[in-house]
Amino acid sequence: MILKYRYQLLSYFLLIILVVVAAALVLATQHTRDSNVTVVRDRLSVYNDNIYAKYVSIGEFDNIVLPTHIRFTVLDTNFRVVYDNRLEIDTTATYPRRPEIAQAKKKGEGSSLRLSRKTNVETLYYTRKYNDVYITTSTPFEIEGIIMTSGQKDYIYILIGLVAFLFGSIIVITNTILKPLKSFREFISVLKSGEKDFSKIKFTNDEYGQVGKMLAVTLDELEEAKKYKQELSHNISHELKTPVTGIRGYLETILSDKDIDKELMLKFVDKAYLQTLRLVSLINDVSIINKMDEGAKYYKTEKINIYKCLLDVREELGYKLKAHNIKFEQLISRELTITGCYQLIYSLFKNLVDNTIEHGGDNTTITINAGVENKGEYAPYGIKFTYSDTGKGVPDEALAKLFERFYRIESGRVRTMGGSGLGLAIVKNAVLFHKGKIEVMNREGGGLVFKFTLMSME
Repeated sequence: MILKYRYQLLSYFLLIILVVVAAALVLATQHTRDSNVTVVRDRLSVYNDNIYAKYVSIGEFDNIVLPTHIRFTVLDTNFRVVYDNRLEIDTTATYPRRPEIAQAKKKGEGSSLRLSRKTNVETLYYTRKYNDVYITTSTPFEIEGIIMTSGQKDYIYILIGLVAFLFGSIIVITNTILKPLKSFREFISVLKSGEKDFSKIKFTNDEYGQVGKMLAVTLDELEEAKKYKQELSHNISHELKTPVTGIRGYLETILSDKDIDKELMLKFVDKAYLQTLRLVSLINDVSIINKMDEGAKYYKTEKINIYKCLLDVREELGYKLKAHNIKFEQLISRELTITGCYQLIYSLFKNLVDNTIEHGGDNTTITINAGVENKGEYAPYGIKFTYSDTGKGVPDEALAKLFERFYRIESGRVRTMGGSGLGLAIVKNAVLFHKGKIEVMNREGGGLVFKFTLMSME
């Protein structure tokens, strides 16, 4: 297999060299052709000047002697043929449309390389405007002589030497490229064995070694992600089990006792309903988390009025706020807007308020402040928010873990009323989605303070 790969590598290098050589030859040929066009055009320019000088001195064109392959045509200022050394005057020819004559009319001289309509031979035409006439000289391009200059010959010699050098170097290059494969073979062996310790592998100190190290790190991260998914699945299963078990217990009690007291039955139905709400909340939160993990493709952005968004949150949670005597203060401008995902921003504030309701205690006050920062004419701007409540705080050592999924604390803001355990994780991910940052701290005098920034996604 290694030998086969070596031969493949050699063939790839050879193919590249052949392509380079072919391209170089094409460029050299084109360069040679362009150089010869310039040389032949300069010769025709000399012929033009000689023709006009002799015409001025002798007053006629018949006695002007030129090489037999040189044809010249004299036109007056109205582009009528005055003289042609080869043919009879062609009254049907459209001389002003010819590119070399059109150029001479604008710039005083012009040239073009094209097939002759009469001879079907590639011909170079040169026209110069004099005082009262236009003189066009032409020659078959190949007859005038295509001579390779010494510089062009040197170019070919250098190219041949370069090819020889490259061909001699591909063996060394191939061996250098194949050398790091040894560490990759060790990597694969460790992977096949089921071991997770890649520290013993000696990766080469180059780009290939960096790739190997990155693969090792990636596999470690995938292993951690696998463990995280397993833990998440276990937590979700556990969280689902609690409300489902409760609902089942209440319904079984109702169904098993035909003579159950109506008031007690309604009480059990009400408890089952509350567990159903908890179950729906959990499912919705898990759905949001999963969408966030999979990327931004599930969320569209739009212009959002923050004040209106908070009013929507208050309307949905109004009965809970009233039931727990929680005061809601939104000290922000009615005109404050941001471009972002409404669903996520709504979930962000809803989960912050839910967190206060469920864990902050009764008779608390929620305060939300906001201000625009880093606003520019063309650059995106950010909105800095401060969310605080006057409820219960948490131990300082628990602050750093509040945004973890399904995190529980033993005291302070304990989950006494249920909830999915994903609320603050959704808050953090919504902030990250909007390219912002978030921090949480205990409020002096009790409660929590969340400070975060949302960047406008314009």
